[in-house]
Amino acid sequence: MRKKFSGPTHTNSFVFVYIDESFVSREVLSSEISGLDLSVAEDACFYFLRYGFVPPPLTIYSNLVCLPVGLDLEVDEDKKSFHFSNNFRFVAKNSRENSVPDLEVLRLKIRESVEKTLSSDTCNILLQSGGKDSTVLVEALSHFKGKYSLKCMTYEADFRDKESYVAQSISKHYGLNHETIRPDYELEFCLLKKHYSMKNALLSADYTLPAYLHLLSSSTNSNVIDGLGNDMYMGYIGTKIEAFLKYFNLSRFQKFEPSKLTNNEFVNYGISTIFMTSEERMFPGTKLSVREISKLTALPLVSDFSRFISAIARNYDLDDSKASVRARFCDLGLFQMKGLQSAMCTGNTINFPFGNQGIFEYYFGLPKELRYSKKKRVNKIFLRSLINTFDVDKTYINRKSGFRYNMESFISSNAEEIRNILKDSKFLFSGLQDFLDAHLGRLNYISAAKIYIILTFALWFESNSSKKRVKSHLASGFFLSDLEN
Repeated sequence: MRKKFSGPTHTNSFVFVYIDESFVSREVLSSEISGLDLSVAEDACFYFLRYGFVPPPLTIYSNLVCLPVGLDLEVDEDKKSFHFSNNFRFVAKNSRENSVPDLEVLRLKIRESVEKTLSSDTCNILLQSGGKDSTVLVEALSHFKGKYSLKCMTYEADFRDKESYVAQSISKHYGLNHETIRPDYELEFCLLKKHYSMKNALLSADYTLPAYLHLLSSSTNSNVIDGLGNDMYMGYIGTKIEAFLKYFNLSRFQKFEPSKLTNNEFVNYGISTIFMTSEERMFPGTKLSVREISKLTALPLVSDFSRFISAIARNYDLDDSKASVRARFCDLGLFQMKGLQSAMCTGNTINFPFGNQGIFEYYFGLPKELRYSKKKRVNKIFLRSLINTFDVDKTYINRKSGFRYNMESFISSNAEEIRNILKDSKFLFSGLQDFLDAHLGRLNYISAAKIYIILTFALWFESNSSKKRVKSHLASGFFLSDLEN
């Protein structure tokens, strides 16, 4: 028997497909994952430790598939085989540019997308930063005051960018209730452990997951609204340095990447960057080196995904590569998965209004020069024009660089327990003491990031150590296909 499964057409949903021991397949809801009989894929484990997420259609579980935007799956249950159909179209050459540029139309499309995500049965909570996307969502939400229960929440990391004051000011301007949540690293560590103690917990090492867990833990049965999901169609812009580094890297020598040469985070970040392909650099943060993964876990290098995304990039310029590689795989498997993880752990639901069809199709159909400027290396041009019509202080919005969680403080506040968890972990083979001396003993942001990724894996592995382990995910063959070429 052959069964067909359609991946999401936009970024507002997750599609999971489960395959049992008899190769019988069915689509499952995220709430059903805890009840499944799952195995662990070792190649997915490598990808997670290297990149901080498992690239779709893989998940950490060998018989659970997560389809990204524009990927359909046919399962031949008799032959026990997969066939993928690629319908990804959100690159510049596929835009018909048939949308009439009109800020009032854009405003209405966003408002309609927001209303589709609202619930009349419970409180609707917007996870608000002080940036462009959440400011647009605050303005849209303000049109539904009185009709729905609404609240905005901001996590003030008090680290590099400080955004709670401007976020509160914007919420107040539009007449919405606002609450600021401040760090509690012990609580956030407890919540992280709680999540990974759940049966069949989803896995992502997004560095802001502890903050998300904290934000959502204050509510139960609420409808959470998140501003993720629009970079795929609004235009991902690569930096000039990315264009330069495309031709300068030592990725062929990844096996020899040093773990840590100095205690200077910028030097170590630079070293890590040089040993990645230009496509791997699209994923944020510094991950474990190939040598560290091999020494700590005995997992071999798996390069199918790296070759796959490099093949994609050969067909596109830097900006379309961002859309087809980072936005399609990383944004789903890392950023949005973080939101789903947090919602599942805290008993909430989560929605992404920027991922709804109306705004998606309208914005992608705009002329390219209104989506991004290659000359100025700026994206979201038309969205910025809409924000310019808002009567709010735009100083912070225009300079915001992105939310940064204080991972150094999180690690140092829980250092003793982290050390004990890693020492007791059943998946670590050798080199742990050297790793801890190099990173936990001389902590900076890069070291904290490396510790965090191995910590999340240790916590997840503790509740999955009894599962059957297989070499490859059932869907690993996707990365060997020529669908993107």
